[in-house]
Amino acid sequence: PQDIAKRGRYGAFLLEQEDSIVEIVRILSSTLRVPVTCKIRLHGKLVFAPAAVHLQRTIRLCQRLEEAGCALLTVHGRTRYQNKGVIGTCNFNAIAKIKEAVGIPVVANGGLASFEDVARCLHETGADAAMSSEAVLENPAFFCGNRDSNGEYVDQNRLTREYLELAEKHPGAGNAAGQWPPYVNDHVFKFLYAGLQDHPDLKLRVNDARSFAEMHAVLDDLVERGWQQPCFHQESYKRHRSWYFRYRMPEACELDGVPRPEEVRIDLATAPSDAPAGREAP
Repeated sequence: PQDIAKRGRYGAFLLEQEDSIVEIVRILSSTLRVPVTCKIRLHGKLVFAPAAVHLQRTIRLCQRLEEAGCALLTVHGRTRYQNKGVIGTCNFNAIAKIKEAVGIPVVANGGLASFEDVARCLHETGADAAMSSEAVLENPAFFCGNRDSNGEYVDQNRLTREYLELAEKHPGAGNAAGQWPPYVNDHVFKFLYAGLQDHPDLKLRVNDARSFAEMHAVLDDLVERGWQQPCFHQESYKRHRSWYFRYRMPEACELDGVPRPEEVRIDLATAPSDAPAGREAP
């Protein structure tokens, strides 16, 4: 959950105001001519798998949302406390229990790093569909297993180049003519995350770029340097090279069979209040 949602008391932070959520859905579903859908996280103050009482509370909320007119429900199988340095694993079992308890389509969300994870998620949860958010931000070819219509492998270099071409051809509606769209910097950073960590000079150039020519030049330099890619959906897949696993690096290193990075300790007396213990302050 984003900090702005906490300040505005919306998104996952509305979970503490169940009656308000249900009333919002009831008003929308009775007024609009289009289906009303909802997306929630699990109740619970525990960082990891919520206790049975929290799961039952989540199930009851889902049933109330259905009664209020929700036509489709997306469930992120984590609590709102599972975030960044304490993200933990996604609770597919909780999603399965919710699916059994409601009569509307359920979309499972969370814990999907590869397309293989989608099949496992659907099998374990019985959900009608699966949603990816962060993994797709880094790898837009996620749902096609990084293969194009000709069966050719699509790597991060190709994805970045095609993205830049499309972004330049189809600027966002909110950008005035000739105005640089800042979201391009964010997207390119995620596409090339591992390479930019190895080459800080290029990371700075991505951050400072204000033209597509500059972005293409960064990509060309990174390709020339032969950066080590995550290799999504290949036998050589390297989770520890992926932006998706940035908050789960020990787990990624263990799965990849590589040494864990040394932990960086911080002085909690001087660290920002929202910096998790044991991790480097931003």
